[in-house]
Amino acid sequence: MSLEHAKKFVEHLHNDEALRKKVSFSKEHINSAAKEKGLTFTPTEMRTALIEHWATHAPDDPATGVLSEAPGF
Repeated sequence: MSLEHAKKFVEHLHNDEALRKKVSFSKEHINSAAKEKGLTFTPTEMRTALIEHWATHAPDDPATGVLSEAPGF
């Protein structure tokens, strides 16, 4: 598990509209999509990555809405 993987996944969400559409608001869908990219992380690592992402990106950033209410994250 890795905080760096979580950060990379958030960046993938930021840049990949198809991935944003693929990920639903469930922990299982998020983990599955991340594993397809070769990334693994814990819910705590994902929360940390999201906090860091939101601190430096506008609220209307494409990745922001995707995981803002994901259960387990």
